[in-house]
Amino acid sequence: MNVEYLFRTRFSARQFTTEDVDDMKLRTIICDARLAPSAANKQPWHFFIVRNEPILSEVKKCYHRDWTKNAPCMIVVCGNKKESWKRQDGKDFLDIDLAIVCDHLTFAVTDMGYATCWICNFDVEALTKVLELKEDMIPFAMFPVGYTDLKPELYRHTKERKYFEQIATWK
Repeated sequence: MNVEYLFRTRFSARQFTTEDVDDMKLRTIICDARLAPSAANKQPWHFFIVRNEPILSEVKKCYHRDWTKNAPCMIVVCGNKKESWKRQDGKDFLDIDLAIVCDHLTFAVTDMGYATCWICNFDVEALTKVLELKEDMIPFAMFPVGYTDLKPELYRHTKERKYFEQIATWK
């Protein structure tokens, strides 16, 4: 897929059909996302691909909205605090690395013909329990994955984004 077209067609879908998703496509999505750069190439991430009940229902309950109810899959991206690179001044790059891998994930999902939405407003404690995360692993973001009947508005960004001159300076 053309990268500019991919950038324009990726959108935050908040409506899903019940149609199932393919295991091999999910594997490809994760394999593509894992190619994301990370500080010192530490790759401090872990992906939970949740498809089976009752765990899928329990994961969805960690988010307070019901628009994920039809999504046949939820990918939860977690970060390992022990594995992340820390700069000599103590700056931890875990959140930065996770944001980059999540961005790659959203584009990989779109490229596979599915839709998703980046969810950050979830019950961290509940999700930690559902996934049985160890102490060093933190849930960072949730992504419902599935088909949607919604269609992207290809030129929506011309209305919703600042102009080039507002965000860039030539020197």
